Amino acid sequence: MGNTYLSAKSIRVQNCHVNRLKNWCINQNINLEEITYNQALQFIDSERERGILNQSIIREINSIRIYFDYLLGSGTIKQNVIKRIKIRQSVKKVIPETIKPQQLENIYQRFLNLPEWEHKTQTAKQLHKRNVVLLGLLVYQGLTSGETAKLETSQVNLAEGKIYVPSTRKSNARTLKLQANQILPIKSY
Repeated sequence: MGNTYLSAKSIRVQNCHVNRLKNWCINQNINLEEITYNQALQFIDSERERGILNQSIIREINSIRIYFDYLLGSGTIKQNVIKRIKIRQSVKKVIPETIKPQQLENIYQRFLNLPEWEHKTQTAKQLHKRNVVLLGLLVYQGLTSGETAKLETSQVNLAEGKIYVPSTRKSNARTLKLQANQILPIKSY
């Protein structure tokens, strides 16, 4: 696998992809280590017949390619036929219309100002407070759901009106300014 460092989740997903091919080989009475290029293409066709989307098949093949590189490196196989397989990615769909800042502001304000009677239990009231804070972070700071999940109260500085967002695998750490209308909901929560 080279110097690639994978998360536990990535490894589980890759194992799932490889196991899908292994099971297909068993059903087809094919020795996985002796699979031919044409048989690998038949596997891809069977995945399409099962309704697997092209993007998912590309991810599967990438996982299987890594596994076959491992088998090649360990001397279990003599060639990696999966390396020859190239699947064209479909053209990415463009989002027809993005939400304008004023629309986002309206969504936030309407959610913030839901009437008290909408929340029938104390738990529902607490969840609404939390969700207002999270929605504000999504709308005003542009955080991802993954970033909000990793936030801790120690990273919020209400006195300075700032929030520290730690780095993730896909983003750098940064300190962002909170909007004035976020301070009270965060403090309340």
